[in-house]
Amino acid sequence: MFERLWCLHDPEPRTGPVNMALDEQMLEYAAANRTPVLRTYRWSEPFISIGYFDRIDAIEARFPGRPIVRRWTGGGAVDHRADFTFALAVPADHPLARRPAAQRYCAIHQGVARALERWGIATESAAPAPRTARGASPVPCFESAVGGDLMVGEQKAVGGAQRRTRLGVLHQGSIQTPALPADWFGIGSALASALASEQMPVRSAAALLDRASALAASKYETQAWQRAR
Repeated sequence: MFERLWCLHDPEPRTGPVNMALDEQMLEYAAANRTPVLRTYRWSEPFISIGYFDRIDAIEARFPGRPIVRRWTGGGAVDHRADFTFALAVPADHPLARRPAAQRYCAIHQGVARALERWGIATESAAPAPRTARGASPVPCFESAVGGDLMVGEQKAVGGAQRRTRLGVLHQGSIQTPALPADWFGIGSALASALASEQMPVRSAAALLDRASALAASKYETQAWQRAR
């Protein structure tokens, strides 16, 4: 898919707001360096991430007492407990970023499928679902499948959400299957290798974290953002 991929396999579990801010920073990094960026990461506690358009009161009723963070991307609510979470940022001038959203989504998940094959996990792509209006998702992400999601048998195993801006495309994804090995670093390495022939570590990761911490405080931690809908 890519000739070169910058990678940040972030081993430090972080809060929901900081994780969302770091993903947003990845898109800026990808645009500045004109190279796709992959970030794999963990959560400091079992957060629920919700889509940009989701109503937070409905999610609070469905998941009482759970910490919640609103994503910059769309899609439904995702329960981050035993999942493997990643973000892929693609600069606007890359051919993948210029493809239609459904094609981008399927192409990225084809790369994820290749990575899972290395662990002996066979997946199938979900068939396209009837087109619905843009807006809040009526059900949590992993309780229903859309075209391009990856299935293991009858269960959805890989889902994601995207946002396109003038800088490029941010894809936030989650892998959820009991067959996933416990080797977190190995999964990240396999995913990076499946997406690109050459991988390089992200430079100035500490500076990115500093900017992300500031962005989390000014945006993702605020009630104005959290309760926008």
